[in-house]
Amino acid sequence: MSTGNPLLVLIAVFVFVAANAESHDVAMRSVARRVLARDAMITEFHALSPTDTLATAAQAVIHTTQHEFPVLGPNGDLLGFIARGTLFTAMAQEAPRSDLATSIMETEIPRVELTTGLETVLEKLHKGAPAVAVCTQAGTMVGYITRENIGELMVIRGR
Repeated sequence: MSTGNPLLVLIAVFVFVAANAESHDVAMRSVARRVLARDAMITEFHALSPTDTLATAAQAVIHTTQHEFPVLGPNGDLLGFIARGTLFTAMAQEAPRSDLATSIMETEIPRVELTTGLETVLEKLHKGAPAVAVCTQAGTMVGYITRENIGELMVIRGR
């Protein structure tokens, strides 16, 4: 008795996985069309200052559950983000802990306003940014959105 062509089985599995991913993407975009940035943003976070060192950033990693740390200027303006992974890489390469944390900061952070649709935020995240900053019209950062918290929002909303 023949078990069939293994290549056809492989193609069927590929089609199934691709269809499942497409279904998930459609569901995510459906929710994203109805949600604004202000509904999805992280509002309680530990921020770093431009004078903080790598040692200070390392302590922030230990004392919080954050994966991204905004670096805010004296007026609350966003200077950039430091990602946990980037910090770990710097530490593994034995960068001096007294170096300013801004030396590893990502400065190309997309910004959106509170009323921006989540679909726009998703597009900005897909371009590789660690986070999207949510800012007031005056430019003050009031929160941020990551891939992780969008995933959590989708689970909570039942998608």
